[in-house]
Amino acid sequence: MKLSWQLVYTFLYLYRSLVSISIYFLLSGITTLGDNQTYLSGGHFEAELGGEDSALSFSSLMNSPRKYSTQLVLGIGYYLNNFIGTAIIINLIFQTIAFVGIITVLKALDPQHRKWLLFLFMLPSFTIWSSIAGKEAFVVLAVGIISAYLINLTKKNQLPKTKEIVSAFIVFLFKAQYLPGLLFIYLTLILGKKVRQKSFLILLVGLLSLSFIYIKKDTFNDLTLDKIPRNYKVGSGTDGLAGGRSTREVFWEKENDFIYKSPKGIIMSIVGPTYKEALLYNNKLHLLSFIEGMAIIIILTLSIVYHSKKAHLVLLIAVIFSLFWILFATYPLSVMNPGTAIRYRTGIIPFVGVLAIYFLSQSAHIRWLKK
Repeated sequence: MKLSWQLVYTFLYLYRSLVSISIYFLLSGITTLGDNQTYLSGGHFEAELGGEDSALSFSSLMNSPRKYSTQLVLGIGYYLNNFIGTAIIINLIFQTIAFVGIITVLKALDPQHRKWLLFLFMLPSFTIWSSIAGKEAFVVLAVGIISAYLINLTKKNQLPKTKEIVSAFIVFLFKAQYLPGLLFIYLTLILGKKVRQKSFLILLVGLLSLSFIYIKKDTFNDLTLDKIPRNYKVGSGTDGLAGGRSTREVFWEKENDFIYKSPKGIIMSIVGPTYKEALLYNNKLHLLSFIEGMAIIIILTLSIVYHSKKAHLVLLIAVIFSLFWILFATYPLSVMNPGTAIRYRTGIIPFVGVLAIYFLSQSAHIRWLKK
């Protein structure tokens, strides 16, 4: 007897809700869940509401989209706390927000691909971070909706609707570094069928895009050698909205290390805790996250290796560059702290999973060419 997918979706929602409720009582007494408590209460949002420099004013949005996104989520937490006042229910609301993105991308996939992405969505750390009050819920919502739209683009041409446009704005606001990876596969799907010598042109565009790294190398060096290490002062401070705490030595030591050390950094950003942090320090949570991170890498690697043998060359090239850009752009913020890596990989799971599991498959290739 086969279970209907509707029943699976119901189970997934109940599972995520149970995790959301359980971690409030269990994990909150063991470790700090990032800024969860601050988002639940709204922090100092009320004090920053007045005047032209209000936390949610247009000028604040233009000056610092990243800070604006933080204040936006704090505002939501503030008003929910005033109207509801119960942390468990507020966490469940954020869980539901993320669930909408999860269910949207799952429904866009065929069952043969859906089951593998479902497995990634049920991993403990992904479930935890997307089931509590915080930015991750909105990022998963937006990335899930955009990923579903990209899947549907292989089946038929369609302009983005309101929900896709709003999702793109959310990504810009919360995780602008995701945009190059998302745009590369999007432009391939839109323009790839309209030109001859598709593979050559997509490869050329991908290689030319790498020149951006050289053009902006001074900016990247400034970020990796100064701003990020300064924000994550080694061995001092506490996790919070204003900065972070690094439990590791500075990752970059000299100019252009952000390039030379990027392969190692990308792996660390996906895995989270290193082998030493997971096993030698006797940290059970880090051990669980290390096993989970290795499972993610194994599943994605096997999927890429298996599907790449039959993948259409254009889509294979597009997936390679899309994966590179989203992983390269996100790893610098993750390597300073294993906990930060675990948290920040949450937002990319829907898109990276879809790239590796669906876009390299033969069905995606056939649909895209026939639409």
